[in-house]
Amino acid sequence: SIEDSVSDEWFEKERERLFKRAWLVMGRVDDIPNVGDYVVKDVAVLETSIIITRGKDDQIRAFHNVCPHRLNKIMQPGEGNTRGFMCQFHGWTFDLEGKLAHCSNKELFENFDQSKHGLPTIHAELWQGFIFINVAKEPKHTLKEWIGGMYDQYDGYWDDMELRGEWHAEVDCNWKLYVDAN
Repeated sequence: SIEDSVSDEWFEKERERLFKRAWLVMGRVDDIPNVGDYVVKDVAVLETSIIITRGKDDQIRAFHNVCPHRLNKIMQPGEGNTRGFMCQFHGWTFDLEGKLAHCSNKELFENFDQSKHGLPTIHAELWQGFIFINVAKEPKHTLKEWIGGMYDQYDGYWDDMELRGEWHAEVDCNWKLYVDAN
């Protein structure tokens, strides 16, 4: 049967049981080399938009691209450099570590604790210069466990490599057919 390769229902199960639990590569550390660099990606298979940024402490972090106040999208897909992220709806501003740095009219909120209203975090880990994310609330495996034996086997493999170009294709098929063919 080819049902697993063409069924929308099957894909929705894969989305929930595989992709939303897996460690997925989102780019390279070279994509955001400097403090304040960021990239925003809409990730359809995860049904979310993400912000990946390099903080003042030089750490790479990932966040859901949504303001915790009214759930508005904060940034449009793209890349750049910034000191923080501001929601255009009410002007809530978040620092590079995802903390709520400024909240307009916070006196209108009873018992408002600013420290509890940062950007929703996404688990992010680095391996061999690749940035991986996992959107599960608590990943079942660390990135090292997920990669398994290859984790140490490829140590240094990509160190002297350089991206020379990109290739994009849109193919009208299920993800498994594309992966199997390539």
